[in-house]
Amino acid sequence: MLNIKRSFWFIISLSAVCIAAICAYLLLEQRKTMIEDREVKTKHLVEVAYGVLNHYYTLSKKCVMAEEDAKKAALDVIASLRYDGAEYFWINDMDAKMVMHPIKPELNEKSMKEFKDPDGKAVFVEFVKIAKECKSGFCEYRWSKPGNEEPSEKVSYVKYFEPWGFVIGSGVYVDDIRKAFFEKAIQISVVVSLILVLLLSVGAIVYKGLMKRVDSAINTIGDISSKKDLTLHIDDGSECRDCEVGKIGSSLNTLFASIGYLISKAKNSADKNTELANTINQNA
Repeated sequence: MLNIKRSFWFIISLSAVCIAAICAYLLLEQRKTMIEDREVKTKHLVEVAYGVLNHYYTLSKKCVMAEEDAKKAALDVIASLRYDGAEYFWINDMDAKMVMHPIKPELNEKSMKEFKDPDGKAVFVEFVKIAKECKSGFCEYRWSKPGNEEPSEKVSYVKYFEPWGFVIGSGVYVDDIRKAFFEKAIQISVVVSLILVLLLSVGAIVYKGLMKRVDSAINTIGDISSKKDLTLHIDDGSECRDCEVGKIGSSLNTLFASIGYLISKAKNSADKNTELANTINQNA
């Protein structure tokens, strides 16, 4: 069984761990929500671009436009689309050949099967796999931002346009989410640290006051036991008579006083009996 000291600091430590765990959980949930929000937004935007393909495909099927003209018009429209400043859409085919990339046109008509990100993921092969198996889905990888050669974390959503064998996709960079996450984590860590310091400080003050009274009671009981002096009183603390330790001290003082009274009464009775016995002996 834990003593008072260990029990007290166990509760304080457990509280600190719980606070830290809750904050960590909330941080991770916030990061997850931020990424999911961007994924949903990207998915909706790809659906819009997919609608452009479907529109021109419908025109070609109605013989309003020749199929090749419809494809070219659709690619031109999608190549011009931008959102969030510089984000764009690309299209590759089911052989992982780039059909249209508005930021890196030098990739157009090139096979991307051998292209891998710094982590070794064959990105466009993965896009084709998603298109074949699921028709649409998300893919995580690393890709360089426009105007920057350093690869950054990215999450893309791709969807298969089966009539033309196109895989259309777009992605969002999530490295800024990581940065925002760590900045927020530092801020919360500082706040949590201050709370823990305050908790430990208050705990130390409360513990010191508690143990002062407990130790005083233990020492007084020891003195009563060793000196056989029931007139000694436990300091129940005038400022803390209504608290649990003060009540225990008051109760023990009352108990010792009662025991002392009973002993005194018994002693007086014994003395009287002795005196009476002596008187009887003298008269006999």
